Amino acid sequence: MEGVEQISRSAADELYNLTHSEMHVDLINLEPFVEKMLSAVTKGRFLPRHHTAGDMPIIHCATIGSVQRQLMAK
Repeated sequence: MEGVEQISRSAADELYNLTHSEMHVDLINLEPFVEKMLSAVTKGRFLPRHHTAGDMPIIHCATIGSVQRQLMAK
């Protein structure tokens, strides 16, 4: 990984998958940012996920037609 200074969270997630798969993959020469991103992804794998709606209403759609109507609504 020498010379790779930044990676996205999704790239770190894919690298996590590789390092924890049946293939033997070792990541070496990690830059500090890359190491922190991989650490964040690893920690996130073991934490419970909490989803919040925030200020947006949750709309339940029973059919694909109701999803389309919601997406087309102004």
